[in-house]
Amino acid sequence: MATFNGRKARITVNSQTDEAIISEMSDWSINRKAAEIDTTSFGDGWSKSDVGMLSYSGSFKGSFDPTDTTGQGVLKTAFEDGTLVNDIRFYLEHSTATDATVRCMSPDFGDSSGVRITSMDVSIDKNGVGQLSVSFSGSGPVREQAIERIKETGAITAGIPVVELTAAATTAAAISTAVAHKGRFAILATVQPTSTHTVTITTGSWDGTNQIATFADKGDMLVVDFDAAGKGTVFQNIGAVALS
Repeated sequence: MATFNGRKARITVNSQTDEAIISEMSDWSINRKAAEIDTTSFGDGWSKSDVGMLSYSGSFKGSFDPTDTTGQGVLKTAFEDGTLVNDIRFYLEHSTATDATVRCMSPDFGDSSGVRITSMDVSIDKNGVGQLSVSFSGSGPVREQAIERIKETGAITAGIPVVELTAAATTAAAISTAVAHKGRFAILATVQPTSTHTVTITTGSWDGTNQIATFADKGDMLVVDFDAAGKGTVFQNIGAVALS
């Protein structure tokens, strides 16, 4: 049985480039639900229903910190501008190590995926400190996922859906078979490499043909949908990741 210690939880923004922890947070929750559609008709003695759209919403809270421009400030700007926060992660298990595997819940990749801040409440009590409570609704899917951070040449763990290349030195990572990563898979460079990083698929391909992905700059990201045979279809290529 796996459990998570709340001391290791965090909330971050700008996860694909310069990940920043939202300071002073102490609680977060995400609520997923399926809409119920009533399909009862005349003559039915019992009600009937079907499943409609899936959706999620949530909230988080902690101490108010107006000096946290890269965390709470980002949320405030998104709230005032009415824009989606795409790069937000709700960590069950966070680590600052560059070679760790962490777990979080986050919006799926894509321009229309993210959370929309619906309320930001600031309060204070005479016996406490200023509090910030944030509520949000989700746009697109939310996923619970493991993220593997790699700083040295080596194999990517089978089944991992998200990989971060965290070293400045050249990294040559490998996927033995893309079949082990069926579904949506994302890999990104979170540190500017001194040269380039390569990720090679031994069995399968990134796009039906190419098996090598080359990352030249920080922020380069490749999001691929792998089918049951290990054939990939590129969903997003940010920063022009080279395929060969």
